[in-house]
Amino acid sequence: MGDFSDRLKQEASGILNWALRGLAEYIAVRKMVCPQRIVDATNQYREEMDIVGRFVKERCTLRPDATAGGIEAPSEPLLRGLAGC
Repeated sequence: MGDFSDRLKQEASGILNWALRGLAEYIAVRKMVCPQRIVDATNQYREEMDIVGRFVKERCTLRPDATAGGIEAPSEPLLRGLAGC
């Protein structure tokens, strides 16, 4: 058995390269799809960790037609509000 282990160790980088080429082909050709459970959990995690996004949703009024118009908003009230999230 030792001879086989030694041979595998000698070929380890080649085996890894072969596996990585296969993975790259699989992803490119078959469009590797994550299970929906994983996609949902990832999205939930991102939403939970996005404190700036939560601040904007909870404390800001969003309008698609709104522009800043070159006006600068004072940052202090925004930072205080963000710190309270």
